Amino acid sequence: MPRNVRRFAWLWFAANLAAFPELFLLPAPDPELADLGVTRPVELMAGAGVSVLLLALALPFVWLVVWRRKNWARWALFLGFAASLPFSIMDALDGDPHQRLLSAIVFASTALEALAFFFLFTGDAPPWFKSENAKDGKLTAPPGKS
Repeated sequence: MPRNVRRFAWLWFAANLAAFPELFLLPAPDPELADLGVTRPVELMAGAGVSVLLLALALPFVWLVVWRRKNWARWALFLGFAASLPFSIMDALDGDPHQRLLSAIVFASTALEALAFFFLFTGDAPPWFKSENAKDGKLTAPPGKS
């Protein structure tokens, strides 16, 4: 496995672990939601459930990218990240002054994930995805070329 793919995997997992404390720093529910029975524990459970669901959807793609060398999965992960990027930036910039720690965590997590994708598309990673004649993760020359 190329070094940049390994870096991607570590940084992607670090970005998702760094995002975990966001759940506990969410602002209190709106009073309108509190009238509907949405309390802090319910909100935390819903946030955790959504986070686990999104992680469960992304993990197979990460596995396909890192261990199965699927280029289409690499692009699908990147497109998912690119589609969520405006929302992450809005979350990081749209916080009130009391939520600066939350904004910093969102920004750090997004920056780590962007760095992970930088490594996935640069250096020794692209040839690794393009090579169809590989054995044990090492590049080999195409037939007829030395």
